[in-house]
Amino acid sequence: MNKPKSSVRCGNCGTVWTPDEPLQFGSSQGEWGYTCPVCQYHVTASDSAASIPLTAAEFQARLGALLAEARAGGLAPDEVVPILRDELEFEAELAHHGRRILIQIIDLGSVEVEMVAMPEPDRREMIQNRVVGQ
Repeated sequence: MNKPKSSVRCGNCGTVWTPDEPLQFGSSQGEWGYTCPVCQYHVTASDSAASIPLTAAEFQARLGALLAEARAGGLAPDEVVPILRDELEFEAELAHHGRRILIQIIDLGSVEVEMVAMPEPDRREMIQNRVVGQ
């Protein structure tokens, strides 16, 4: 009796496919799995079995925690920005097949904080309001 083939989701690019080839041994990863037809990532059998749907809020929380961990681990912002830019470009290209996307971060210069002096309240108006309010 033939067992129906199950779908596999790539942990790198999110592609879902039904593998036609047999399990392959990933020599660098040291685990059995499949090669993603889109990004050539080695998806292990345990990865595909343990895939849990992720909401946008969970993704945002995990990404924030990862960035906090990177900062706590001493990773400089100058190293984080190019990594995030590359990953955003990759994700945007997956969303728009056949397009080459460039993520650009524009430096708008330093932030100038302007101190705004609050006008002195009119004492006469304050006294009149107190008298009227009683």
